[in-house]
Amino acid sequence: MRIIDLSIAKRATVFFLMVAAAVAGINAYVSLPREAFPDIEIPQVIVYVRYPGAAPEDVESQITDPLERELQGIDGLDTLTSTSQESVSVITVEFISGTDIDDALQKVRDRVDRAKADFPEEAEEPYLQETEFSDIPIVQVNLAGDVGPAVLKQLAEDLQDAIEASPGVLRANLVGGLEREVKVDVDPERLRLYDLSLHDVIDAIGDENVSIPGGDMDLGDQSYAVRVPGEVENPLAIGQFVIKTRSGSPIYVQDVADVSYGFKDRSSYARINGQEAVALTIQKRQGTNVVDVVDRVRQVVAKETADWPDSVQVVFLADLSEDVATMVHDLENNILSGLVLVVLVLMFALGFRNSLFVGVAIPFSMMLAFVVLQLAGITLNNVVLFSLVLAVGMLVDNAVVVIENNYRHMQEGQPRIPSALNGTHEVGAAILVSTLTTVAAFGPLLFWPGVVGDFMVYMPITVSIVLVASLLVALTVNPVLSATFMRLTARERERLDRRAEAAAPAGPGSGIEGGDEGDMDDDVAPESGLARVLHASTPPTSVGLCATGRW
Repeated sequence: MRIIDLSIAKRATVFFLMVAAAVAGINAYVSLPREAFPDIEIPQVIVYVRYPGAAPEDVESQITDPLERELQGIDGLDTLTSTSQESVSVITVEFISGTDIDDALQKVRDRVDRAKADFPEEAEEPYLQETEFSDIPIVQVNLAGDVGPAVLKQLAEDLQDAIEASPGVLRANLVGGLEREVKVDVDPERLRLYDLSLHDVIDAIGDENVSIPGGDMDLGDQSYAVRVPGEVENPLAIGQFVIKTRSGSPIYVQDVADVSYGFKDRSSYARINGQEAVALTIQKRQGTNVVDVVDRVRQVVAKETADWPDSVQVVFLADLSEDVATMVHDLENNILSGLVLVVLVLMFALGFRNSLFVGVAIPFSMMLAFVVLQLAGITLNNVVLFSLVLAVGMLVDNAVVVIENNYRHMQEGQPRIPSALNGTHEVGAAILVSTLTTVAAFGPLLFWPGVVGDFMVYMPITVSIVLVASLLVALTVNPVLSATFMRLTARERERLDRRAEAAAPAGPGSGIEGGDEGDMDDDVAPESGLARVLHASTPPTSVGLCATGRW
């Protein structure tokens, strides 16, 4: 293989590339976004339609059925699921794998617009939502205490604004607590007495509680925007709104209704150990580092809660960054432990120095893989991290074969460079085929259909990248290290010395006694006639007869 000859001939260039790969790999590893799940597109669109006050049967007949009739004929449809509940219809439209989500969303929107013609007037505007893994909350911040649900709600709202302003946070959804509202309880009997309808009350409140732009006003060289404020600051002032005037006498809201400042009816609850709580579910932006985002959220929470009452406690739950950090720690631990174990195991067979040549394949292969992953736009998610941990055990196979064969050539008498060339060439085709067969074993996972296939496709891709990187290291880095730094152990030197003495012919004229001493650690063999045979890459069985002296 030409890559082997070129690597050994340009050893200085290879060492430079090793340093560059190490720097680029470390930078890629540090900067790669950490995520809990792969960022894949799920070909699924959910349609929500609210029909306030309607029973499930009415929702099904007047909302769900017209939507189903339109959506059933959509191109690329895989599954259509509908749920009719009180006041709301939910339809899940799932397309076949590989469908472009933007195109699918537009198709669904067009069909929904056609179905709206059959909706009752009271039905609200349909809401369409895509399904993405990035929508899964990364952490939940829970507030609990004895200050009351209203105070907890207010504290949570203040904290919500601070968290959503943090870099990397998409939104913070608030669950639980009580929300203030102005209640206007209309008395039907009084409405009939004043000959009014409920819509008259609603229109009066809506028309009064509004700020109206008044245009522009020019004063000299200055132009001012005019605004007529009409929003209510005191909620109880709504009772003074005039509904209509009869015979010169105004009819106020308080004449037909009781106005109070209370709380909305609760639609969600949150508790911690049975104690009243308010929860904030945090979602991150696409492509951001989940570990960094959660760390920033924790810092914001610590800053905002410094002045809160001591009775309010903050609890973090469902923290996905902990799982990601654990997987990253496991990967780092496996790389380090794998390096140590490889060195310890091979030290007894090849010596400490040579075992390091094998161990270096683990970090260099990983660093090359990190660079490729960054260039491919792949994040460090649970699937990728699991694949990297899985591949650690297979990284050293090629390096073990190359280093052991090169060492065997040195044991049989060849100098460093010929042993690196001959040894790597002998096993180059074998390790290439071995790596390709392992990659091929993961190949069928690339054709796994459906959303699960889109989710798991990162496993064969990651394993293949790491294995190819280990093959590249075995064919370039390991031969260069062997040709530059490989040494025989003291025992092997003594054995070769004994073989050389036993094979050396006695008596004058042998052509050996007056020759230069050869050193097997040198790149150039002794310049005797027999020593030049080494440069011609003779079979290892004749090497022991080539020279005498110190090996």
